[in-house]
Amino acid sequence: MNLLYVKSKGRMERLTFLIIAVLSISLLIVSLMFIVNSARSYVQTNKNTHFTLAMNDLLSGCLDLMFVRGRLNVVLSRKEPISKDDTNFLADRFIKADGLIHSGISELDNLFPALADQLKESYKELLFLKEKGLLEAQKPFNERDHSIRTQWLNAANGFIESTGNKFLEISLKNKQDGYAFTFQRILVLAVSYRNYYGSKASQITSLMEQRKIISFDELTPILILDGRMSEVWLHIQLYAQSVDNARLNETLQEVNRLCFGPYYDNLTAVQKALIEGSPLPIDPKNLASQSAIALDSINILLNTVFYEAMKHSEHTIRKALQVLAGGLFVLLWSLAIILLAPLFLRRKVFGPIDEVMHKLKDACNLASTESAADNELLVLSKAADLLISKVAEVNKSNREIRRIADRD
Repeated sequence: MNLLYVKSKGRMERLTFLIIAVLSISLLIVSLMFIVNSARSYVQTNKNTHFTLAMNDLLSGCLDLMFVRGRLNVVLSRKEPISKDDTNFLADRFIKADGLIHSGISELDNLFPALADQLKESYKELLFLKEKGLLEAQKPFNERDHSIRTQWLNAANGFIESTGNKFLEISLKNKQDGYAFTFQRILVLAVSYRNYYGSKASQITSLMEQRKIISFDELTPILILDGRMSEVWLHIQLYAQSVDNARLNETLQEVNRLCFGPYYDNLTAVQKALIEGSPLPIDPKNLASQSAIALDSINILLNTVFYEAMKHSEHTIRKALQVLAGGLFVLLWSLAIILLAPLFLRRKVFGPIDEVMHKLKDACNLASTESAADNELLVLSKAADLLISKVAEVNKSNREIRRIADRD
């Protein structure tokens, strides 16, 4: 019985520990998966957040740079030297653009150093051409180097477009979160829309300053810009519908109202007058003064998109940290089970079972001893009974002998 119990106990312990080990290791693996996935999500979201910060700063800087590009183009088209108002306007806008562009490039230095270096070099060339353009704008019209205006426009357009394209390329390569990608895409599209709108406005205002009938060659790029504006705005609306964000939808309605308000109507009327050669419906300076309200409305869109993107990133990071904390809890719980379960079972389960079995064994041994004693007493009792019966038989025989003897 003792040998059978020892074997059964060993099998039961091994089976119990095996089941606990399998369950604990399974929990351990699951918790590690949660930890790895949540850590990866946290790192990716954190990187996306800083990337969106860099995008917002650089693209916002590009919006202000577009005002500098357009106004300097108009100034270089005028017969008279640059005015004090235009000088102040260019200085104010450039200070804003320069600060935001440098902030965005600094943010990119930690994420994509190669892209940051490319933007630094392109921006240096742009600054050089801006200074040359300002110097030329101070000269009489017939003494200017008119190629500077074209160089300035090409460089500014190239910097703005390449910045947006690079951001879009990186966003596509690192597309992990569809929601964040959509916001990043809207940021780039909004700047593209503002770029086309500003380019069209700048070209029309420049033609107004030259006071000439627009030619087919001059009209063609304006019509191309019109088509691109419509296409980009449609894409912005489609992406906005895909995220179904109430605040973004309200902002789009407001921007649409401001972009296509009085300024757009006057711009369209001027374009028609230039084609027909009829008198201009508005003075170039008055038209330029209306541009800020319409074109700055894109900043409202950028601010809304950036706010919603940051809110989404914060939610994703918070969720990733919660999952990470849950995974760590399960991991520690699994390790505790693996380390403490054997000790607990030995003390609280198998230990008491051993005590019970030892007590049962002692009771069995005692019962066996008592049974042997009872058997000895039974033998003695039977022997005594047999002796008594023999004695009775002897006495009976003696009585019979004496009775016979007496009769004789």
